[in-house]
Amino acid sequence: MLEKYGNMYSTHNSEFLGKLHGIVLQNLSNDNFGVKDLAGKLHLSRSQLHRKVKQLTGSSVSCFIRRTRLQEAEQILLNEQRTISEIAYLVGFGSPSYFNKCFHDYFGLAPGNYKKHHNHMLLHANNADLKKPLQRQVRKTTKKTYYFIILAFIILSLILIAFYMI
Repeated sequence: MLEKYGNMYSTHNSEFLGKLHGIVLQNLSNDNFGVKDLAGKLHLSRSQLHRKVKQLTGSSVSCFIRRTRLQEAEQILLNEQRTISEIAYLVGFGSPSYFNKCFHDYFGLAPGNYKKHHNHMLLHANNADLKKPLQRQVRKTTKKTYYFIILAFIILSLILIAFYMI
């Protein structure tokens, strides 16, 4: 359906979703902020908002709000030194246990494990970058050693041949 209306329709939808996202971010720490409040800020009825968000994202308005909160929580988790409970309240979850459940459902890991996994992946990626030159160095050293052994064998062979010829 988006293709039918061309770029103008897509741009309008992107602007709408951007506005929606911005309003949710402005009300991020308000755990009582919900579909009714969002519809009011957009001057739409709840059903109009639901139809539009469902058409554009394939999910409900409450899922859109939750997803926005969780994505923001991910950024805070990875970039700031805060406890999981602090993050839960910062992004509008009234209960840290419900936040943990939603985070796990969305990202596949509990928040603490997600941060450890992310840090491990960064460390592994950084170590892999550091190991590449080292591995090249080892290969060069191995080749040099190999060439030295061959050269030593050839020289020793020539010496032995010269010795037996005398």
